[in-house]
Amino acid sequence: MDSRVWLPLIGSRLLPRDINVITQLLANNNKASVSSVGSTGNHSGKPDEKNSKKMILEDNFRRGFYNNIIQGDKSVVLLVAIDTDALCTTMILTHLLRCDDIPFSILVVDGWESVEKIFATAQEQKCYYILINCGANHSLSRLQLPPASIAYVIDSHRPFNIENVYANDQAFMLINSAERADLRLPDADQVMRDDSEDESSDDEDDDGEENGVYSYEQRMEKIQRKAIRREERQLWDRQRRNILWRYNESTWYSSPICVMALELAAEMNRLSAESMWYAAVGLNSALNDKLIENSPVWVSPRFDLPEKV
Repeated sequence: MDSRVWLPLIGSRLLPRDINVITQLLANNNKASVSSVGSTGNHSGKPDEKNSKKMILEDNFRRGFYNNIIQGDKSVVLLVAIDTDALCTTMILTHLLRCDDIPFSILVVDGWESVEKIFATAQEQKCYYILINCGANHSLSRLQLPPASIAYVIDSHRPFNIENVYANDQAFMLINSAERADLRLPDADQVMRDDSEDESSDDEDDDGEENGVYSYEQRMEKIQRKAIRREERQLWDRQRRNILWRYNESTWYSSPICVMALELAAEMNRLSAESMWYAAVGLNSALNDKLIENSPVWVSPRFDLPEKV
């Protein structure tokens, strides 16, 4: 939609800085359907080996998130936190779902205990769960998501729980690629480890000792190997605790998620005066609550800024 059409409709209700930011965000709207921009530069469709377990969707939310919902056979459940940004995001997303005749349910959560209760009573359901401003900094693996369900997390709370990034193939975190460097994610091999091989080796050694198939020298060698493996695990555990301590030592907020929802609407050419207004309200709420700085950090890098005349 041409900005000359919708700006007169809502301009009287927006601050000048809102109009500038939103105009920048939606400039050259017909370019919004560009391909996803990943940090690894892999566009072949095959997951990068190093990042194969990072359940993060960047930028092209229509392809990686919304299309999966409208083409899937699962019901849609929105878990919405009690804050202005979450409410504005919900209004934009539900507008898009209604346009595609997608039925949905909305559940309001006032804390993490509410989220746990919802999943505890929904083990038999097959749903797309959209967590709006909740879930990013809590372990979704411990919620025991229903086997056939998928959770999409749209949350401005940072940092992410590391298990959501590497150890949960049912949860996907939606972010802008410009934010990737600020996340300071540690490498997977620094914080995630499969101890099944070590345990199986220990079990084989124990079985051999019980059956008496090892000589004295062999038993001593097995004991030394077990001691070395134990020391390696202890060293790795200490290093992991230090890495996670540094990763979690500070908390912050990313750009308001209502702007992310607005970008999705722009990609689908479904902008409306109401969507613009909701994004402006969520943006101003974050600014007034000092959750973000008064700078255009939320402008997606894939939108070309208008040239100055």
